[in-house]
Amino acid sequence: MVASHEQHRPWASDASRWLRLFFGLSLLPPNEVSYAFTDDIMPDAPASDTAIKFADYVLENYIAADSKFPLTMWAKPPDLLIQTMALSLITAT
Repeated sequence: MVASHEQHRPWASDASRWLRLFFGLSLLPPNEVSYAFTDDIMPDAPASDTAIKFADYVLENYIAADSKFPLTMWAKPPDLLIQTMALSLITAT
């Protein structure tokens, strides 16, 4: 059973924590995205059909070598200012 304080904080669920990991992929160099996806994100995937479908969608459309939106189009390390701002936002939650 979910604790009562968890019911009022849907962002604290395992699924929402897992989904937030996907946002970090765009901040990685293209050569690190596949590794992060397979080794850091997928082992923590919730055991649900919805999560697997979402992960498959991301893999097929954004990470696979023949994807519609190749890594070089969207994945790159941020400049120092954006990196600092993102880090402060991540650590604040």
